[in-house]
Amino acid sequence: MKAIDLGSGPVQVSEPNRIRQIFDEIQETADNPTRGNPEICLLLLRLLLLRVDLLATHAPFAHPRAMQSLQRCKNCIDESYAILNSLADIAATCHMDAATICRLFKRFGQGTPYQYLLARKMHHAADRLQNLVKEIAAELGFADPFHFSRTFKRAHGISPQRFLELISRMPPS
Repeated sequence: MKAIDLGSGPVQVSEPNRIRQIFDEIQETADNPTRGNPEICLLLLRLLLLRVDLLATHAPFAHPRAMQSLQRCKNCIDESYAILNSLADIAATCHMDAATICRLFKRFGQGTPYQYLLARKMHHAADRLQNLVKEIAAELGFADPFHFSRTFKRAHGISPQRFLELISRMPPS
């Protein structure tokens, strides 16, 4: 943790919601005094500091409106990612100019708005696939989805997630 230099003073981050999620998890873990939780809290704290270091904007604090605009745009994407398919869609949903959105993402080191949209869609897809495997495992009487995944892999030679990926790539019949 000594290698992380956040300076002395406030740090502005580009994705405060991600920081908040980790902080909430630390609090939740600390409130449940079971064996192993102190170590988990330390690991989560390390993750929190690493994430703050990664998401620190290193941009001058003199431009909070630009950061607010970026965060508003990211919130629009987070809320509407399922129906957004292009930069034009993002701009229309956020009620902002596409070039302005691109400049904001570039300025604060966030890649492109389209990359952010795709990452959000893929995160959702991964969650859905994970939940689907859990549902199927429960439906078939497996109390542990990991046990179901191992059994499925033994039977078919690939994991359920990989199987779903392959099926989704097959052309419709």
